[in-house]
Amino acid sequence: MPGENSSEPNHQKRRWEELCKFKVDGFRKHWLVNGLDDIELTLQKDDLIAEYEKRGSIEGPWLDVLGTSASTGSQ
Repeated sequence: MPGENSSEPNHQKRRWEELCKFKVDGFRKHWLVNGLDDIELTLQKDDLIAEYEKRGSIEGPWLDVLGTSASTGSQ
């Protein structure tokens, strides 16, 4: 760092770590480490979304606008 004695690299390192210290919660860390955005995060739950949609088709076939109702087979 400018103005500091270059013969003390450990001191510089400790000072830099103190200046850059911040906390990141586990969820945000997962996001950052894996380079995720909102869509990619949602796609990680693809199996749960498919299960929900299938259950919705069975319990409310009148809401099945795509014609993929599991209770009547393919349309």
